[in-house]
Amino acid sequence: MTESLYLSTPVLYREAGFLPRLSQCVADYTPAAVLLRLADDSEKNLCDFIAQVCPVVQGTGSALILEDRPALAQGTGCDGVHLSSAFTGRTIKDVRRLLGDSIQLGVAAGISRDVAMCAGEDGADYILFGEDAPQSAAAIKETQQLISWWSMMMELPAVALVPAPRSMAGFVAAQPDFIMPGTNFWEQQEEWNLSSLV
Repeated sequence: MTESLYLSTPVLYREAGFLPRLSQCVADYTPAAVLLRLADDSEKNLCDFIAQVCPVVQGTGSALILEDRPALAQGTGCDGVHLSSAFTGRTIKDVRRLLGDSIQLGVAAGISRDVAMCAGEDGADYILFGEDAPQSAAAIKETQQLISWWSMMMELPAVALVPAPRSMAGFVAAQPDFIMPGTNFWEQQEEWNLSSLV
């Protein structure tokens, strides 16, 4: 099985200077998707920035997924929405109804099998495991075991959030559908071995 790469940006605030770095990474690694994480701002400024990001990501065939802003994603041409563990605006069912079936919906489940299963029942298109999980060796192993179980038992795609390069092999062995490097990827790209994922 070949895992696909799912990149996640740092939390950005009107940072047009980040776009060349993003463009280079998308060209180098051809990720399946990019999760765009934005700091709070006016709706106009957010829309303007998303409009700059869309061609950078979608122009290469990657999907652009917006974090925690379902209505904005729908109105700006994003390919999907990801609900982080901090999202409190609506229920997953409400977001699914808002988006319809044409926009992807991902949900963070931490390391909870129950949360993941409920999210799937409520309309999620994929589950992200590992967000906000403890970084101890035991916790990382628990997350990897959960992903391995999910990948064997469930059809709903699993995304593995890999906190550090040294953990990559264990997460790849768990056979998720997608690998998401931690946001330290942007400061430590040379330490991440992503060649097997693209």
